[in-house]
Amino acid sequence: MLEPSIFKAYDIRGIYPSQIDEKGAYHIGRAFAMYVATPTIVVGYDMRISSPALSKALMEGIRDQGGSVIEIGEVTTDAFYYACSKYNTAGIMNTASHNPPEWTGFKMVKQIPYLIGKGYGMEELQELAITGKFEKGQIQGNISHDPNILEEFAIKCLSLIDPSSIKPLKVVIDAGNGMGGMMSQATFKHMPQVNVIPMYFEPNGNFPNHIPDPFVEENKELLVKKVKEEKADIGIAFDGDADRCFFVDETGYPIPGYFLVALFGQWFCQKEKGASIVYDPRTVNAVIDIITKAGGKPVLERVGHTYFKNRMKAENAIFGGEGSAHYYYRDLNFCDSGIASALLLLQIVSQKDEPLSAIVSPLKKKYFFSGEINTKVENFDMVERKIKQIAEHYQDGEITYTDGISVRYKDVYFNVRGSNTEPLLRLNVEAKTKTKMEKIRDEVLSFIRSA
Repeated sequence: MLEPSIFKAYDIRGIYPSQIDEKGAYHIGRAFAMYVATPTIVVGYDMRISSPALSKALMEGIRDQGGSVIEIGEVTTDAFYYACSKYNTAGIMNTASHNPPEWTGFKMVKQIPYLIGKGYGMEELQELAITGKFEKGQIQGNISHDPNILEEFAIKCLSLIDPSSIKPLKVVIDAGNGMGGMMSQATFKHMPQVNVIPMYFEPNGNFPNHIPDPFVEENKELLVKKVKEEKADIGIAFDGDADRCFFVDETGYPIPGYFLVALFGQWFCQKEKGASIVYDPRTVNAVIDIITKAGGKPVLERVGHTYFKNRMKAENAIFGGEGSAHYYYRDLNFCDSGIASALLLLQIVSQKDEPLSAIVSPLKKKYFFSGEINTKVENFDMVERKIKQIAEHYQDGEITYTDGISVRYKDVYFNVRGSNTEPLLRLNVEAKTKTKMEKIRDEVLSFIRSA
């Protein structure tokens, strides 16, 4: 049966078939249909080897519970969100995003932009799926198909920018044998001025070239090499389900997601006066400075797409971004999208009419940060204990608790937060100088790792 550990903060995720098999997927389907109680449910899936069998079992569970299925086939997660919006109904996507081949999972929409997560229905869904105490279903639901979602979503994303204003650019795209290749082909065929050099566009759930997790620097090494070889203007890497994308400038420098939140937010503030921009507490100074200067309203929210989408909806925020490369758009029903982010960066580079490295350079010179540093601790009680100790030790600083603990001084800021899934503390530090950043980084790390 299903293990409680697969029900995560934002989705369901586990190993196939030891943690999630076809029977488990069937139970998840029935539980989901019973919980959301909508007449129809959108179902999509990624390129993983296990996806066809698991999705079939998932849909049988939904239908046996009386729900009808709109099957959209093999799609990106952001296109799946679009389909849920198109049909104004709930949906479930069979994907494990950037995880290695043996993983599988499910991302679940109650009603766009509201996703199921801890505190937002996951506990109820978990109990139903594990106990199997389903109410007797109605007559078995129907199944219909919509094979055109990727094409429709590509057109929708192109409407967010002005495609005719994009200059001739050479762009290397690494899809990592995930869903980003299909999405890129559907999109860039409408932009002949963009010379796309494809890398690993063929969907392959074995991931023969590298794991589709560009957040890990080593998984961008082949992209960096190709960008330099081709003398390309930009390099783009998608994660497995392509709801995130990462960028490399023409010199091979991987641009931190933190800087992109600031640059994207600035662009939207220029588009809409007084726009609200949602950001997370890991690294903050560049976002606050640039959005404020652009006349926007920076809005702080805790890490996680469930929280971001809810907050953006509440604020009617035009854009939101996390340093992990989740970028959210009001015009996409507050959902995150990899391909929309790729198009937006091409728009910014074209409008500024200068190399990407030159656009990012002022940020590199002014904002120094550590990147996320993880430390395992004994248990979850220790996570809470360390955060309390940090509050006591740094009580002369300005302290907030939006997500874990954030401490601000005049020239330095840091955030320490616990993992949602394991006893782990995550540290991010930023300062006005590299020396100061490294000093505080080492000091807080020593404190975290002390007995």
